Amino acid sequence: MPSPFDPHDPRSPEQRLAHLRARLGDLRAWRVRDAMALGHWRATPEGGEPVEIAEGDPWPTREGVVAFDRHTVTFPADWLLDEVRIELDAGGEGLAVLHSKFGKRAFGLDPYHRELAVPALAFGLRIEAVARRPFGEPVSDPRFGTTRLVRLDADVEGLSNRLSVVAEAVAALLEGGRDGEAVDALLDAADGALHGLHLPSAIEALLPRLAAQGAFARDWTPPEGLGDALAPLDEEARARVRDADLRLRTALQGARATLPPRGRVAAVGHAHIDLAWLWPVDETRRKTRRTFGTVLGLLDERPGWAFGQSSAALHAWYAEDDPEGFARLRERVADGRWEVLGGTWVEHETAMSSGESLARQLLHGQRWFERHLGVRARVGWLPDCFGFAPALPQLLRSAGI
Repeated sequence: MPSPFDPHDPRSPEQRLAHLRARLGDLRAWRVRDAMALGHWRATPEGGEPVEIAEGDPWPTREGVVAFDRHTVTFPADWLLDEVRIELDAGGEGLAVLHSKFGKRAFGLDPYHRELAVPALAFGLRIEAVARRPFGEPVSDPRFGTTRLVRLDADVEGLSNRLSVVAEAVAALLEGGRDGEAVDALLDAADGALHGLHLPSAIEALLPRLAAQGAFARDWTPPEGLGDALAPLDEEARARVRDADLRLRTALQGARATLPPRGRVAAVGHAHIDLAWLWPVDETRRKTRRTFGTVLGLLDERPGWAFGQSSAALHAWYAEDDPEGFARLRERVADGRWEVLGGTWVEHETAMSSGESLARQLLHGQRWFERHLGVRARVGWLPDCFGFAPALPQLLRSAGI
């Protein structure tokens, strides 16, 4: 392969991006330094009796909400808190609530969100799950999945995160038809970082890691004598990872100096929640609690971040279903980091609704926001509407938007 610094590299940007993603996959195989299975839990069906449950066991029922409890979770004393994560797969979509001496934190769980930071050296944990996938699809045979504590390799985590951002940026630029200096600079930075980064490739080191990542069938068994221990990178390999990360950060700083930003982008987080779509309304309420809990946790972790949410109805449900979480939400509204949007009771239809209906959407929505959060929405918000009534600007302005 040509040197990453070769100006006559025959590979196209798409080929270089594919190579970056492949190397990123190799690097991520070493992300987990150590792991500890959590073993048995207690499963309690809604209105039923608790039973013991472990990885691979079927749920006691697939109807309603099932609660999974672990009263005490601890990890080895030589693991640093900042490097510890908990991986949870209950077998359906759910809400994880972590209890510690620092209070309660709630996070949504689904197939795309299964890893959480831990709040303390010891904590309790409850998962409230339903036998559904994110788009409402029922799970016909829900089974309790893998639950474990993992100790991350901070050096691998830092480098893989930065390379992931580079790969995503290059993909977005190429998708937008911008194959130019920025793409070349980003790919050169990634190639330069990866050049000279040699990771262990011995089969006895890689197979247990690939198995832990779910690369093989559930009933796969390792060759005799291989074992299942996750051997971490040795210090020499970790030093190479740190050197690669330094090269990447240095190259990106250089690219920023030679390719200054064009314009500025202001971004705010948002969760579009359909109140009734592919699931019952009760599931919408549960989705709201999962989403709002996750967002409040992210706002605590990232002081510079902001979030915007529409629909007074969602806020009202959250106030009823999680008063403690709603108190935290009010604090974020007060400090300007949770912005209420739309001013309406729900994200409504406009093309067939009467003017009186639209006016009452705004009346009830703004009244609820003002009474319970002390603010009115100032931004109109209808991102999923099938047309706009010509009177909408007048109505929005009359509502203070």
